[in-house]
Amino acid sequence: MIPPPLDKLGFIYTGSDAFHLELTQDKAKTKEVLIKNGVSTPVSKVYAKGGVILNGWNIFPAFVKPVYEHSSYGITTESIIDNLEQLKKQVERITGRTYSCGALVEDFIDGPEYNVAIWGNNSYEVLPISAIDYSVFKDYHDRLCNYDAKWVPGSKHYQNINPVCPPNIDSELKKAIETEALKAYKALGCRDYGRIDIRVRNRIPYVLDVNTNPDVSVEGGFMRSARTADYHYGATILKICEIALERAV
Repeated sequence: MIPPPLDKLGFIYTGSDAFHLELTQDKAKTKEVLIKNGVSTPVSKVYAKGGVILNGWNIFPAFVKPVYEHSSYGITTESIIDNLEQLKKQVERITGRTYSCGALVEDFIDGPEYNVAIWGNNSYEVLPISAIDYSVFKDYHDRLCNYDAKWVPGSKHYQNINPVCPPNIDSELKKAIETEALKAYKALGCRDYGRIDIRVRNRIPYVLDVNTNPDVSVEGGFMRSARTADYHYGATILKICEIALERAV
């Protein structure tokens, strides 16, 4: 990880510090912090590497993912499970030699998904919300941003999952999403900028993930929100640098 030597040498750099970057790599610990700070997040359970004992879980459909992976690694259409047999299969796949880490199972929120980009430290700006449009898929097992959707051009998920920024949502729901996202941003120590992934069920926003080091490439979700707020790419990067400098002075 790059931040520790930068801290040691006294360099100023953009983004979260080493502690919070490492913390948010662990989805289980991230959940613990969210819950402790009163942030709404799906009910979950962790199955550690080693013997698979499937007691204590009875919520279906559920979503199973690696505790330590990111960028949708380890997530497929089979990650949405409907029974204990499928749960056992996915837990064994994740805790086995392929990923060799714990498996996080959580209540699958089959509702609209939103990416919320935020920047700032002592004062904050929530950029325009971006929705992930899964409407083309009738089977809920397909309604998630899996590995194919991000990394396999030509796959049905890559071709058919489209972002909408800003989405057509009412002001009350927009406020609820922004409020929950900002609570998560602060709770997980996001610094300078970050992105919060949320799903909504019965008008309740549930935080799925906290990205303390989100993709800021031209086609990334953070940049999509920035463009909608009339920041071109260069202006966005400059703004992030300015925010970092402000806290360092």
